[in-house]
Amino acid sequence: MVTELFKENVRKLYTFEKYRNEQHTNEKIDESCSPVDAYNDFKDSFQVRYSNLVITKNKKIPKLIKTIGKWKAIGGFIQFLALLNFIYIILMLSVYKENLLDYPRYNWDKGLYMAYMLLVILGPAILLIIGGFVRIIGRKPFAEYIEVWNPMKAPVEAVRLSDGRVAIISYLNRDLNEGKYLKAVSASGEPLTAHPIWESKEYEDVAVMKYCYIIDTIHSLKETGDGFEIVSSGQFKGLRIAGYTHNRHRSTNKRVPYYLWTECDVRCRKEVIPNIFENMEYLGLDLKNLLVK
Repeated sequence: MVTELFKENVRKLYTFEKYRNEQHTNEKIDESCSPVDAYNDFKDSFQVRYSNLVITKNKKIPKLIKTIGKWKAIGGFIQFLALLNFIYIILMLSVYKENLLDYPRYNWDKGLYMAYMLLVILGPAILLIIGGFVRIIGRKPFAEYIEVWNPMKAPVEAVRLSDGRVAIISYLNRDLNEGKYLKAVSASGEPLTAHPIWESKEYEDVAVMKYCYIIDTIHSLKETGDGFEIVSSGQFKGLRIAGYTHNRHRSTNKRVPYYLWTECDVRCRKEVIPNIFENMEYLGLDLKNLLVK
């Protein structure tokens, strides 16, 4: 049973979709479609698969994507400064106590001395936080593509279809086999209600891919050091959050997402398809073939 709340929820954009400035229209929940059958029918149209190098060749993401490597190096240097600051504190309290601690204490203005001590004491923590933030800046534009660095996450793969279009596929399982997800309706077709986590098996279903985005048209394409920067439109097919529930027998507000298989048109999607796939030069040619002339 498709409730109005489910319809409203599946129209909401996810964080990564907001990063890509996506515009969705014609959202549709397909209760008649089995996600496994949808994938099996879809894979018959695969002509070329551009596998994820992080999985197939154990390649390191910072070496594949220059922006990530650059910001990682900058962030690492800032965090190295935190180590130097910590060493400074040790020297200040031991070897050079007279010059680095006692002299400022007795000769500097009290306000300046307090600022100095706060900077020295809090410096390592501040630099570690800033360094970590800088490293995250580099990953943000590619976040959904590179989640695979986490062994618990499944890969994203690019595929050329038999009709020449390109599909971006996000899998549910790391080994590309079936994985379980929680469906928003029970086996009897009833919409989810609040229930304990241990009763969720009634809502379990299986799927191979989390979603696929089929690129129909590319409106602009630019080759960069990180990959191919594109603006495109096409079709989305996959799992979207239809609702949430939580463990009603525990004092927690943690919500658990439940999904339905959906479709929609993507009017606009801006992204960089990063250099994490095999044979990127051929993938680039496939993308150029979809470019509006």
